[in-house]
Amino acid sequence: MTHDVYIWAVDVSRWNAVAYSRVEGKNTQRLPWMDALDEEIAFFLDAYDTKAAAKVRRYLRGVDRIRALVATVMARVMLMENDPTCAWKDIEITTTPGGRPYVKQPATVQHWDWNASHDGDWVVMAYTKEGRVGADVMEVGLPSFEKSSRTFCETLKQSMTSAEYEWILESGSEDLMLSRLMDLWTYKEAFTKNIGAGLGFDFRRVQVLRDANDDMALSIDGQRNDRYRFIQVDLPHGQAQRSHTNHSRIAVVHGPLPAPYPGQHAPVPCTEAQQQGWLRTWTVDEFLDYAHTQHQR
Repeated sequence: MTHDVYIWAVDVSRWNAVAYSRVEGKNTQRLPWMDALDEEIAFFLDAYDTKAAAKVRRYLRGVDRIRALVATVMARVMLMENDPTCAWKDIEITTTPGGRPYVKQPATVQHWDWNASHDGDWVVMAYTKEGRVGADVMEVGLPSFEKSSRTFCETLKQSMTSAEYEWILESGSEDLMLSRLMDLWTYKEAFTKNIGAGLGFDFRRVQVLRDANDDMALSIDGQRNDRYRFIQVDLPHGQAQRSHTNHSRIAVVHGPLPAPYPGQHAPVPCTEAQQQGWLRTWTVDEFLDYAHTQHQR
């Protein structure tokens, strides 16, 4: 794998360890960590991107607010890391009508493309200077309201093609069925984020299946398209070591590419991706400390 797509992953499990913690509310007891979180939002965003700061503060749970903050700050840190002349105050980020972020200023970093996602213990961002990326991360486990992988499949059926639905059901075991569901959903999410499609996009227009070579094969509106590259990484559960936390899976869709690209056979283990140099992981405290050094550069 050539290193033209990079992934950052931040472990927010110490925030995710609390089942439900509201930051604000009529009867909310003010806790010390709430003030600390507000200070981080003010430090990184208030003077530089008021819209982003307001968006982060709209989240009421502590874990949701820290996820949103990390996802927002990640982009600025990445841009500064890749341009030593860039200053925090100079960065202006906006979005397309479909919600894709891009750099408005400065021109020196406008060629970078990125996409962030968060779920469970992890906030992730994929980025590249070669084309576009879409990213999605999901904890590999059944939602609390689902009884089995089969019922989960039925819930998602309206977002699948008939071939995808059959591929899921032929899995046999519950674990394999769940794994295929996660593959399917994360890749579809990542693809629609790559193209900047809004929430109303019909997932049935996109089909993602394993072909005869066991490669991921993409079809759009019934037509095979090999100009997109699929990247998948498995992450462990966060360092909070909660016994009920599952591992997570990152899906990245990179493209469209100038030439067909072979599919990926299986998820890449976290340690392998780290050793190859295209995946970096932090705890949330490590990342925010690093972000402070970039901000003050």
